[in-house]
Amino acid sequence: MRLRMKYSIIISCVLLILCSEVFSQEWPKEITHPSGTVITLYQPQVESFDKVNLEFRSAVMIKSPKQEEPIFGAVWVKTKILTDRDTREISLDEVMVTDAKFPNQDSTKIEELKKFLSEEIPKWELDITIDQLIASIESDKGNTKENFKNDPPEIIHVTTPSVLITIDGDAKFKKLEDTDYEMVINTPFFIVKDNWEEMYYLKGGVLWYESENVYDGYEFTEEIPDELIEFILKKNPDEYKNIDPDTIKVKPEIIVRTKPAELIVTTGEPKLASIEGTSLLFVENTDSDILMDLTSQTYFILISGRWFQSKSLEGPWKYIEPENLPADFAKIPVDSDMGNVLTNVPGTQESKDAILDTQIPQTAKVDRSTKLEVNYDGEPKFEQLSTSDLYYATNTDKSVIKYYDKYYCCDNATWFVSDSPKGPWKVADEVPDKIYEMTPDSPVYNTKYVYVYDSTPEVVYVGYYPGYTGSYVYGGTVIYGTGYYYQPWYGAYYYPRPVTYGFSVHYNPYMGWSFGFGMSFGGPYGWFSIGFSSYPYYGGYWGAGGYHAGYHHGYYHGRRAGFYAGYNYAQNNPRINQLGEGNRNIYNRESRENINTNNRQRNNLSTMDRQRNNVSTGDVQRNRVNTNDKNNVFSDKNGNVYKKDNNQWQSRDGNNWSNVENNKNKSSFDRNKQDLNKQYNSRERGNQRTNSFNQQRSRTGGFNRGSGRRR
Repeated sequence: MRLRMKYSIIISCVLLILCSEVFSQEWPKEITHPSGTVITLYQPQVESFDKVNLEFRSAVMIKSPKQEEPIFGAVWVKTKILTDRDTREISLDEVMVTDAKFPNQDSTKIEELKKFLSEEIPKWELDITIDQLIASIESDKGNTKENFKNDPPEIIHVTTPSVLITIDGDAKFKKLEDTDYEMVINTPFFIVKDNWEEMYYLKGGVLWYESENVYDGYEFTEEIPDELIEFILKKNPDEYKNIDPDTIKVKPEIIVRTKPAELIVTTGEPKLASIEGTSLLFVENTDSDILMDLTSQTYFILISGRWFQSKSLEGPWKYIEPENLPADFAKIPVDSDMGNVLTNVPGTQESKDAILDTQIPQTAKVDRSTKLEVNYDGEPKFEQLSTSDLYYATNTDKSVIKYYDKYYCCDNATWFVSDSPKGPWKVADEVPDKIYEMTPDSPVYNTKYVYVYDSTPEVVYVGYYPGYTGSYVYGGTVIYGTGYYYQPWYGAYYYPRPVTYGFSVHYNPYMGWSFGFGMSFGGPYGWFSIGFSSYPYYGGYWGAGGYHAGYHHGYYHGRRAGFYAGYNYAQNNPRINQLGEGNRNIYNRESRENINTNNRQRNNLSTMDRQRNNVSTGDVQRNRVNTNDKNNVFSDKNGNVYKKDNNQWQSRDGNNWSNVENNKNKSSFDRNKQDLNKQYNSRERGNQRTNSFNQQRSRTGGFNRGSGRRR
């Protein structure tokens, strides 16, 4: 009876550790029971991960006031993950304890412990971080070579401050409400036409330009028609409150393109600097990633995750497979000015981590009562995809797919189904496998990365991978966009399609893909019509998904931003009204009250409330981080416990720690040495990534601002 009570106390303490709200931040955790028993739980060690299914084990230490030496053991857990990419935290759901081992302890009591944990742990909330998970899993998708298109866009090099204005094909006009002007609708920029004077006006922040030709010849002007100013101030009275046009000394040149293009801006002629330990140089007076290989005298530029090479910055440029990059690319120091490009160098730890990040879905549960309305420009029109039996709607802003006599719509990473293209629509609890066979040349290709995982009579569990927002794996690296140009819909309305080029897209290890503007004179404020002003008054163009402050090896780079929630969120949310708004988790849109992202507030219950309602533990204190013990204790797959101290592995030999070379567990250690070293390195890297993310977020207030490159 006394032994049974001891195990009950131990179990209660372990459960309280596992339900901690700060479970994922610092390790190890400990809790002290009123009896004096102290339980220390060490960081989980991931054993397998597939889609949303996760299995791990954790080492446990138990200190009883009635025993001089602690007891060490391990528990095994199987669970499903619920992710929140905004905070990069993962909640564990449907938790099941599959095993528990405490060497040298009574086997009967161990089985009782396992049974009790299996019944109780599912009642609690468990967390880890995305970065801890990424560091602990392996990828087999690094060599994916799906048929993405890698032809170079037009690459324009200039040596003065400039902005690239993209128009999706020939300019299409629509009357600007309550004015005599027409607005160009197939661009993310605010361009209007004065039909009386045959003059075009371009607004960029508080700067204005005018031209007699919509495609070129723009010059800065201070003579803006009163009607335009009145229109803008009516929509946004604070338009000019934060920035005085007179304080902006640099007026960038305007470059307009109607086809895929990218802009390289150097401050004057290119200045080359060396990269330590390599035969590479980099262009230091630009925000673009441009390197030169001294051996071949060739320039390399990184655009949307793709490498292009040329003998001159003026071109011509051609694509180079990542595997064919000069060997010195992999030798670029992580903390150098060009360390960020390692994400796109195959075989580097940075590229592996980026690939692993694409394997972790953002998840949510959707109430079956969630409604959807799909509007068409006229009667629904469908075109066949290259994948047989699938058709997609061309004249709507939604992704509607016809498969035989059913219609499926993917809206904000949730699948809906209907017997008619006009609805009524209901949340789908399954979608055809054929959808997941779509090829990149499909305009709705990104929807194949949205899944239905499970369902109940009340809710449907859904999730999307970064592929939905344009992040794909190719040749051992991540790339942005498929590279294909998709024909938009032109009619009474303009419906754009996903794009790859034109926005200076770069990768951020914590926030995903970012976009820039090709200018280096003070930031992007107000240039895009999707809402860099406080109250956007023009445009439903989806443009790019949002702006976050950049990341540059611990520094903040103006154009290395956190482009995260992606094009579709901005497309369907013309009310985006803050910098970075488009980067939010798609499931966190305010307009979707019936979508639950399963974060800490998902049940409207605090951890303590759940504790009182689900288990009787007595008067037990909340857990805290154990600052006395290092986070250096591990369990092998047999439940044996090891720790690494002063770069030496030790194992538990009776009631003491001793170097494995000198104790009876040496043979067991030799069999597990490689795995333990790997686990140790993964834990160090995962915690470092987690700490870095938290530091970046706290310094920038959530990645809302950027600065120039560190010099």
